[in-house]
Amino acid sequence: MSAAREHPSHRCPRCDGPRLAPHPAGFVFRHRVDCALLAAEDATAAADAERAADAGLPGFYRRTTDAERVLLEACGVALPLDARTECYWLTPSVRRRRWAGVSLDAAA
Repeated sequence: MSAAREHPSHRCPRCDGPRLAPHPAGFVFRHRVDCALLAAEDATAAADAERAADAGLPGFYRRTTDAERVLLEACGVALPLDARTECYWLTPSVRRRRWAGVSLDAAA
């Protein structure tokens, strides 16, 4: 996999931070430290890791968060209201997320 680079048009709508693509974790933005979407994404990542560890799960599906929706929309992806996020881990510290019918790599 090549080094992550800033995507020229996918930017966080709150802090203008770029999406990094390709990135081992998949859907990643370089947010400003004070960005509310960074705080929401960090809280979701922590909750996902805790859920996986507590249940001994290699991966799971959950409701797509509002922050994920906003960031996906910034990349030109509109999800249905009932969309689910698939979370799985490439390594103990690298979580990836996928959404049915969405290929962000193709847009990178």
